[in-house]
Amino acid sequence: MKIKKRTAIAAVVALLVCTAVYLDWSYQKGLQADKPVGEQQNISDDEERVMGQLDLVNGTVKDDEPATSLSAYFAQLRLTRQKARDEAISMLEKTTNDENASKEAKEIAVASITTIAGNAVTEARIEGLILSKGYADCAVFLNDEGVSVVVAPPEGGLKAEDAVRIKDIVVAETNVSVNNIRIIEARAG
Repeated sequence: MKIKKRTAIAAVVALLVCTAVYLDWSYQKGLQADKPVGEQQNISDDEERVMGQLDLVNGTVKDDEPATSLSAYFAQLRLTRQKARDEAISMLEKTTNDENASKEAKEIAVASITTIAGNAVTEARIEGLILSKGYADCAVFLNDEGVSVVVAPPEGGLKAEDAVRIKDIVVAETNVSVNNIRIIEARAG
């Protein structure tokens, strides 16, 4: 019975991790399919995207280099997030495979892996919803303390209505209170 339960839990965790990896892969593939720099997409009058010359400088964006730098900044954020997640899962898997680990430690490790996988799926879903509202790019970080959203602002910078729109998405997709949601603008410098 215990082996069946453990196998079922491992299968669910594997499914969640695979789903998160697929969502991230499909999102990254979509970014690569974007039109060349300088070629603007059709955007309705009430939606504007930051296009043009950008350069990443210590987490800020400067108006004198190709727009790919902002994309690279967000790609690096996602890569860093994935590496940290992979390292955590690797350590937790060592615990689940350790014959000397207690039953409780193994259960905690499995629960933590499940939480990490669930967070990855939720982050990808929130990112997709934010992008669907017309923002050029974003990265979401979900943890026990709350949610941080790094967003490429529309032309003219983030306004109060942007923060409300983003927070509404986060609240609808998580159990996080508005007070524990941080919106961080990838600022032009």
